[in-house]
Amino acid sequence: MATASDIDLRQEGTVFDCPICLERLKVPKYLPCLHTFCEQCIHSYIETCVGKSSRNEVQTLTFECPVCRQKVVAPEADITPENWANKLPLNHLLLSLLDNKVKLTPTCDQGKSVLCEPCKRVNERKSAKFYCSNCDDSLCETCFSYLHRRVPHYKNHNITDISASPHKIYSSSVLEVEHCSIHKNKPLDFYCLDHEELSCSVCFYALHKKCVNMKTVNEVAEKLNPDQIDGIFTSMKEKTESEIQQTNVNLDHLKDQHRRIQTDVVCLVEDIKTKLDGLQNKFQKNLEVTHENEKCQLSNTQMCLENFLETLTRSAKTLKATSNTSSKRQLFLTHEWIRTQLIKDLDDIEKQNKHQGHVEYEMEEDPVMKSIKNVETLCNVHVKKDRTSIIPDLRKGVDSLKCVIKLPKPRISLMTDPASITVNHMASYCVKCPEDTTTPWVTGGVFLENGSLIIVDKHNHSIKEVSPSGSVKVLFSKKTEDIRGICHSGRDETIFVSMGENISEFSVSPSFKYLKDLKTEKMEFYQLILLNDCIFAHTGNPWCVQEIQNDGTISKTLNGSNCGFGFFTLSCDAKTIIYSKSGSLICDEINSGEEIFHCSQVQTGITRKGVKGIGVDIYNNIYVCECKEGCVVQISKDGQQIRRILPALHVIKKPYALCFDKNGKRFFVSSWLEYHGMVEVYELKF
Repeated sequence: MATASDIDLRQEGTVFDCPICLERLKVPKYLPCLHTFCEQCIHSYIETCVGKSSRNEVQTLTFECPVCRQKVVAPEADITPENWANKLPLNHLLLSLLDNKVKLTPTCDQGKSVLCEPCKRVNERKSAKFYCSNCDDSLCETCFSYLHRRVPHYKNHNITDISASPHKIYSSSVLEVEHCSIHKNKPLDFYCLDHEELSCSVCFYALHKKCVNMKTVNEVAEKLNPDQIDGIFTSMKEKTESEIQQTNVNLDHLKDQHRRIQTDVVCLVEDIKTKLDGLQNKFQKNLEVTHENEKCQLSNTQMCLENFLETLTRSAKTLKATSNTSSKRQLFLTHEWIRTQLIKDLDDIEKQNKHQGHVEYEMEEDPVMKSIKNVETLCNVHVKKDRTSIIPDLRKGVDSLKCVIKLPKPRISLMTDPASITVNHMASYCVKCPEDTTTPWVTGGVFLENGSLIIVDKHNHSIKEVSPSGSVKVLFSKKTEDIRGICHSGRDETIFVSMGENISEFSVSPSFKYLKDLKTEKMEFYQLILLNDCIFAHTGNPWCVQEIQNDGTISKTLNGSNCGFGFFTLSCDAKTIIYSKSGSLICDEINSGEEIFHCSQVQTGITRKGVKGIGVDIYNNIYVCECKEGCVVQISKDGQQIRRILPALHVIKKPYALCFDKNGKRFFVSSWLEYHGMVEVYELKF
């Protein structure tokens, strides 16, 4: 029976090669026609086909298989190319064969001879002495000398001497940095400053063809400043070693606390047992005394009643005898005498309290003892964490490695004609949840890398997540707080939310949870923007923008909006701040505070108090929600060109918040006090 080791995976043009990139399959996904492609390749192909489709074709979106031209129908309406490629089934058979090929990679173990792969293809058997990680081939000396050393196409391939590495022939490919991780044979020739990513020629065309800040690797390498690298790594190493030492000290301290708590609990249980034993003995003694007393009294009562019964019997006999032998006068006198004696006996019994009626015992538990029976835990151990992490400092160290490349801050070149920008409606979402008590009012939000939105709903005092499919779930809710603004650093790790008089930090990945409140002065916080590890927060009373450092101190106060919900924005280069005042739009320089331009209400055409959400695109053009007119106004970065880029929105009649993604190419608009509670996503076409 044939096994995976019997299959020659190195034959050219086999099912193990992607028909699009002609490379070894990477994450093989197959279509209904059973043709298999790399996930990234079919994603790029679908994206190209979708780009050619008209809006009317979205509901019945199809593309043709690159091999057989059979039509493939989208699994659902409005699906993105990335999700479509991700939902294609994985070819487990090919994947297992490819994995087995990796496991069966030739080595020199157990003295077995490794054969040259190119020679095997022409039915020759020669021992291999070299291994090429790019071709995934073992080579004899002849093939190595006449192919990889003489043909220019192979000159940059990684070659390992098998005899020099008998235990691990992949040792040289562990630090493979010259070639693309997706397309193994493609060198990394480009660097995207917008995404801070290396790319090969295939990735450049598929992922970065619309990016403007592209450089060759050689250009970037010339700007490298290696003198700073050692210092950065030394600093990060010292911080890590210091953190390890502190962690060891903390671990020893926790062990001591663990032993002490165990001892304290044992002593506590013993003290409780001793106390309960003493209380039990005391209770039993008191019970015996009470029982003896009550038993004696009941016995006396019984004896008195028995004597009274004898008196009644004798009196009855006396009256009967008198009635038979004596006159009626004598009978009456005897009757009265007996009645008087009986009353006297009853008075004596009552005075001596010898008759108490029915007696029972009833136990009443002490409230404290009763609560003990309902106790579910003996003690609670609370873990106190100061939430201080070394990861942000180390991340700053890693980020500072970008500084060793002496390049100007990556920015897109100035756009001369903002009027050429068009807007496409991408999606509309209703953000109502079953937990909502009133119509949602979205006052801010952020885009995540996976296409989801995290929004703040002021009316329902909650933070929500809106998935690309439109499902909405509540991540956090606190009815006692006014949740107003939100921002994040551009990475899907943490966000900051203005909640009443506090700014709270939440983790996003791997799970959404509250972390801490920043130690800031108590004031009303509205909209937030995070830039260069500082939070720019719009405050009320007075209405201004405060620059807040990591430690909560205010380092700078800027002018801000005097109306609405404290909407403002910063330019992408963090040099200017844009805000509104009574229908006018003002742009100030952050460092000097000088006014750069002032667009009056007459110039913008925005009604008084109509200005709401403000944002900037990747070119620093300004976009403003005009609530009363129900439109979005575009203003060029110099304030000279003004137009209504969205005269009317898709569904929303009163736009409120406007928030861009980190790339400045997509934004969403929320509705203001409309019954449906909508959010609409738009994409800019440049």
